[in-house]
Amino acid sequence: QVVALRNEEDWRMMLQASMETPAVVKFDAAWCAPCRAVAPVFAALCARHSHLLFARLDVDEMEECATELRITTMPTFCVFRHGKRVETLSGAERAPLMALVERAVARLETPKAEP
Repeated sequence: QVVALRNEEDWRMMLQASMETPAVVKFDAAWCAPCRAVAPVFAALCARHSHLLFARLDVDEMEECATELRITTMPTFCVFRHGKRVETLSGAERAPLMALVERAVARLETPKAEP
């Protein structure tokens, strides 16, 4: 299921979880029509790739986080791995989102980079 990130604690837990499993985070807003349109696609990808973490962050609820990450377009999808953002996609098109998730799957095999 898609996990709702509602506060800083949820955000930190997602970053920690990305140390083990790639996380695909959808940044959206309740008023955003394209966000609502792509929601079923995101949910289907979540169901199909249960070995990944899927999360949703409402930019109006977590404005500081969205600002820090420079999220200006909704929806924006970010992949996090090892606690860091590794890829960003803006827009509600199905094919690029599916490709983003496939690349996230490939990151399951990526060992943590040495400092």
